[in-house]
Amino acid sequence: MNEVLLNRLKRQVTSDLVDFLPKGCFKLEQNLSVNKKELSWGEKWEIMAAHFGNKLLYESDSNIKNLKPRQYAAAEVLYAIGNLTDPEIAEAESKKNLHVAIQEYLEYLEEQETKPFKSLLQAGVEPQKELKPISSKHEPHTAVGKLTVEAAVEIERSTGRCATKKAVMEKLQEWADGGCHPDVLLRSNKTCKSVTWLTGKSDKKEFTIEACAKTLEKWNRERL
Repeated sequence: MNEVLLNRLKRQVTSDLVDFLPKGCFKLEQNLSVNKKELSWGEKWEIMAAHFGNKLLYESDSNIKNLKPRQYAAAEVLYAIGNLTDPEIAEAESKKNLHVAIQEYLEYLEEQETKPFKSLLQAGVEPQKELKPISSKHEPHTAVGKLTVEAAVEIERSTGRCATKKAVMEKLQEWADGGCHPDVLLRSNKTCKSVTWLTGKSDKKEFTIEACAKTLEKWNRERL
């Protein structure tokens, strides 16, 4: 991957997240070592990126609620860059995660802003095999049910495994908190493991993990 462009991308995402990152957190003058080995500047940057990306995306409800969709996408890029050299994540998987994160992030940038980074999506990406359609005879009638299926398909495409109710609910909550599908998803409720959604009659209802499980069960039962 082009290091010059990657460094430019780092500056871009940290600029988008400046209000949510501690001042000076990437100056990295201090010594930092792992197993008594002094880390390089790039390695230290990635450790901090993974730390703060994880904090923004998964640990702070207040931040999640305040992040705009572009900032949420920037945090996903930050987290993905931070995991590039994580020994517990396979290299192919970490590169794939970064590719997906960059792709989603560029959707929020103006056309002129995207130009420098488009080549990052092409470099080192293997041609995709033709994907077998994932479909079912059962089609949910509600908007939140349709999003449940959409989330399940997205998860299965990225993992190669059928999505669990937990993973799908987390995806729905992620969308709700990130401002995705605002015409349907209003907010997440982590305590109750649910999302609040807006019906066609503009009524606010809770979509629980139990309801999610029933939707997935019906859809999976009649898969083609």
